Amino acid sequence: MLMRSRLITAATGRPVDVLCFDPSRGYDQVRAAWRRSGLLTEDMQLLNIFEHYRTAGWGDDRGSSEGLAELHGLEAVDKPHPDGSPWSTSYLDPASGRVVVNDYRRADNSVYLRAAPYRTTSPEALPRELIRVSPDGEICGRYTSLTPWYHRWIRELTAEDEQTFLFMDSRYLVPIIAPLTDPAVHLIYVLHNCHLPAPRLWNTPPAPDYQRCLERIADVDAFVTLTQRQREDIELRWGPRTNLAVVPNPVELPTPPTPPRPRDPHRVILIARLERQKRIQDAIQAMRLVVAELPSARLDVYGSGKRQPQLQALIEQTGLSNSVILHGHDPTARDELWAASAFLLTSEFEGYPLATLESLSRGCPVVAYDIKYGPKEQIREGVDGYVVADGDRAAAAARVLRLLRSPALVQTMGEAGRVTAQQHGPDSFLQNWAQVLASVVERSPRRTRLDAVWADVTVRPAGRWSLTRPASPRLVVAGLIHGVSAGGLADPGDAVVTLDVVDDSRVEIASVPVRAVRRGPDLRFTAAVHLDEVRQAMPESRRPALRLRLTWENSAWESLVRTNRALSDRMVAPTQAGEVLRLRHPSPRTRWILDGRSAVRSVRRRAGDWRRRRLAHRPPR
Repeated sequence: MLMRSRLITAATGRPVDVLCFDPSRGYDQVRAAWRRSGLLTEDMQLLNIFEHYRTAGWGDDRGSSEGLAELHGLEAVDKPHPDGSPWSTSYLDPASGRVVVNDYRRADNSVYLRAAPYRTTSPEALPRELIRVSPDGEICGRYTSLTPWYHRWIRELTAEDEQTFLFMDSRYLVPIIAPLTDPAVHLIYVLHNCHLPAPRLWNTPPAPDYQRCLERIADVDAFVTLTQRQREDIELRWGPRTNLAVVPNPVELPTPPTPPRPRDPHRVILIARLERQKRIQDAIQAMRLVVAELPSARLDVYGSGKRQPQLQALIEQTGLSNSVILHGHDPTARDELWAASAFLLTSEFEGYPLATLESLSRGCPVVAYDIKYGPKEQIREGVDGYVVADGDRAAAAARVLRLLRSPALVQTMGEAGRVTAQQHGPDSFLQNWAQVLASVVERSPRRTRLDAVWADVTVRPAGRWSLTRPASPRLVVAGLIHGVSAGGLADPGDAVVTLDVVDDSRVEIASVPVRAVRRGPDLRFTAAVHLDEVRQAMPESRRPALRLRLTWENSAWESLVRTNRALSDRMVAPTQAGEVLRLRHPSPRTRWILDGRSAVRSVRRRAGDWRRRRLAHRPPR
């Protein structure tokens, strides 16, 4: 985030301000440390919402005659600012020691805000009331959530700007800030990590914090992932939107040291936090296989974390005390890549790992698991590194051995890695972002919002039914989608209707061609599901369903039309009561009213019920 801010500031001459929303008292020290290290340039500001209203106040808000309520029976604990001035007072329950409420104070010790303690990481822990207080101690307003307060600060900061791009790098802020109904402010969210828990399939339900974020795709001007594969997984689950974009992380190509450092043909490096995600134990086990073939090989691990004791114990248990060294955190660890012959990445998941790019930029080939997401998009197999199957320690060890036994190969791959890193440099990074921002401005007048969408769907076998002829191997799906009308300059005729056969249990999809035409405020569509083609495309499918989806610019809506296991001429649909209706011939037609929650609202039956009842007892053909 800071690298992006510095690069945009340097390239455009327009400073990027960094906004923070937490009540930390130590931002003066953070600013000083970041400026010393070059993370924050002199043109950039690090701003905090609590600091802002502590000094700027609430503007023209006038206090009412109502004062702050007295807090009796609570223990008051004052928290000073590092400069010695008052910052806040926490009021604790004497019995439990739990903080009940916080008063945030101006430098003159007057209260400007009262709020219960909260965490933005959990909806249940968000505040339900924030009380604004005037300098004379009177209440001048209340917020029932963080959203209007955050919106107010953003509007105050951008009031004089013709156009603002607000980057959000925290998934916890997206549900609070988006949507922001200000045409001059464009919201851009950058997804920095893998949103899928194990087994990390496109339809794996994301963790609740990612779920809340992904549900707001339509409310941001650009939803940016770091890899194309992650974008594709999001499109499969949430629909292809026009506001989805891909911008990989950059790496600055470093200048080789003078004189050049010789590469140690026995040295492997890993730079990572010693946490569960990084799966360092796999690297240790892979090195056990390497050392068995090449006793002189060694692995240097740079990083600190909670799992250091367990990892050290594993090293000793496997007899690798002289071959695997945990060095702890070292700010100069990247420079050691100039002297190594291989870099190992065995993480469970990543967003777009910078460590691999930094290794390639220093001419050190990479051996990485094929995980979501990043390594496969960064490494050219057999050219500047190797990507092996996720969790395949033996394959990782074999690739490491190949590198350690061939310094010439390391040299060739190292040179290719420098070329790869150069393609991920700041210039291409800025060019990618320029395209995204230009697209945001261009699409802004065509943004859409689907307020109320529902579908009237009919599913029936094709052709006429007879007692002597088997049912057609085709299903006709037809209906109307209502409520496609809320949008700016967007043409409702551009909305796209798709119908897919999906099997969540096997993560399979088979698309069905759909013909859709605009009929006033509705979209009329029809599609033919060829059962033989579906069975050929999904031979192992056991739980297929028809997924109806509408996408329109940045918005999407979908619902499921469920079928039976065999996806044959016998269709099955659950009613509200949980019953099952089996159609064995095309005479009765089943009509589903869908509302986007995959719920069947009603089932209408035509004449011919007696025939269905008679056939219901016959065994299937």
